[in-house]
This record gives sequence, C-alpha cells and structure tokens, in this order.
Amino acid sequence: MSLFLSVEKLYNISRGEYYPELNFNDLNASHQALLDYLNNDKNELLYGIDTGFGPHAFKKNEDRIENQKSLIYHLTATSDTDCIQHEEARAVLAARIHSLSLGGSGISPNTLELLRSLLNQNIIPKIPKRGSLSASGDLIPLSAIGLALMGENEWSGENRHKAPSPSNQKHSEFKGLPLELKPKEALSLTNGTSFTTALLALQVESSIKLLNHSLNLLEILFSFHSVFADAFFPDLHKTKGFKGPIQVANRLYPVIKKNNKVKVEGKRVQDIYSIRCIPQIFGSLIDEIDSLKQVVEIELNSLSDNFLPYPSAI
Repeated sequence: MSLFLSVEKLYNISRGEYYPELNFNDLNASHQALLDYLNNDKNELLYGIDTGFGPHAFKKNEDRIENQKSLIYHLTATSDTDCIQHEEARAVLAARIHSLSLGGSGISPNTLELLRSLLNQNIIPKIPKRGSLSASGDLIPLSAIGLALMGENEWSGENRHKAPSPSNQKHSEFKGLPLELKPKEALSLTNGTSFTTALLALQVESSIKLLNHSLNLLEILFSFHSVFADAFFPDLHKTKGFKGPIQVANRLYPVIKKNNKVKVEGKRVQDIYSIRCIPQIFGSLIDEIDSLKQVVEIELNSLSDNFLPYPSAI
C-alpha cells in the first residue's frame, strides 16, 4: 500500500526528513503497459509520445527521445537568482515523486527511484519561482526537474557538486546522471500540479503551527490574567456545532476556570469582544485551514499527469 502524504509529512521532508521506500507494485503495471505499446507495430498516435505537445499534438514525431527533450527545452525558464527556496524545492520534488509513485503514469520505476535518492541525499534541482498561465502555473517550474536530470540545470544542497550541471561541465559523481529521458518521462515529470500543491501544503502546515503556537500563548496568558470563564464553556459552543470553536474552548476553558474572574455587582459581567470571542475567532481559522488541508491532501495523494497509460487504455 502506498504512503499517505500528509501536509505535516511533506513539511518534515522539506526540512530534511527522508522520503520512505517506494512501492513498485503500483508502478509496474502502467510502466509495462507503456513498454508494450512502444514495442508494438501499431500505427497509433499517443499524446506526447508519438506527437508534439499542446497545439502541436496533431503532428507525428518519429524520434520519441528527442520529443521528450523538446518538451523540456520548450518549457524551461531557469534562473539561479529567482528560484524558490531549497526547502520549498525539496517539497516540490517529494510531491512529484509521490504523485507519480501512485502508478498510472507509465514513468520508469528506476527514474523515480533516482529522484528519491537525489532527495534523500539532498541534491535538489533549482526550481524557478514563476511559470506561465499559457502553460499552466506548474509546467515551467516542474520542467526544471527534467532539465536537471539531463545535466542542464543547477542544483542546491550540500551534495550538489555530485550532480552534473552547466557549471561543472556535466561532470557527475552520481550514478545514473545525466539521464536520457525515455518516452513519456519528460511529460510525466512536468504534467502535474505538484509545484503549486506542494507550496500550498507548506503554507497550510505553517498556518497550523502558527495557530497552535498562538493558543499556547493564550494558555500562558490566561494562567495569570483572569477573564470570565462562561464565554469559553465547551457545552455552550457545542450548541453551535462548529468544530473549531469547540476545540478552542476545550483547550482554554480548563486553564481559565482555575483563574476565573469573579462577577461583582456594578462592574462588567462580560469581557470585551476581543476576549470573549476568542473561541469563534480562532475556531473559524481552525475550521478554514482544516477544510483547505483536506483539499490539499486529496491533491497530494492523487496522480496528475497527461495522459495515463493504464493497461486497458492503450
């Protein structure tokens, strides 16, 4: 069974955690289907293998290897000075590896294992910040991965000198590099949502950590600063039913109850909005981020490619 890639797991990988072993069972069927197609004599046209790309998809290209190179060269817009951060690039690479590891894309298991080894040795392709709306926001940044495998892009990380690049005249100390991209592989590396999804996943996890830190600070504050506890009574928030405010109330009420402000006639019997509405304010943020997290994790754990060479489809 394939790994479930949560936003927390991707965040940890971006900070240096290893990507676990790949499950090749999910890869082999679609890769074999692709090999069977490449080895047959049928006069068919499959997008990106026998044809060009985008508006050029109607034209047959005889040289399938050169066809993959042409896609990378067409999309490439590298820049050493205008790239995403190293940790972000680790997340993008991990997200692309994971999406392709789910099977269905046809990419070679060896190529995917090569990418995993690069990630775990912290040899990461430099990825430009910006794409192009006319080529979707992901294609140009993701093409930098393929360009790096070919030895024509720069790398980041402490072991970057081991990989071939223009700055070292493509000298390689890394087995398997530079790599000649096989039919469908350039397409598989670039045709996905892993760039925008990975960056959004990092923002979601950072927001979760920031919210948790904020609640920690409120617990400290209310341990010595008295407020009225009734606005934080968990059962009160259960009548509304939103999970976020209930979660905040459950966390803060025990602390506030120990240092509850006593109601005295002639003085305020309610705290100001900014205090008594803390469960609603922070709770709505929790609910919103949780909703976004669910969408991002569905996308992280899905295959995005064009086309998908399932055995029954080609």
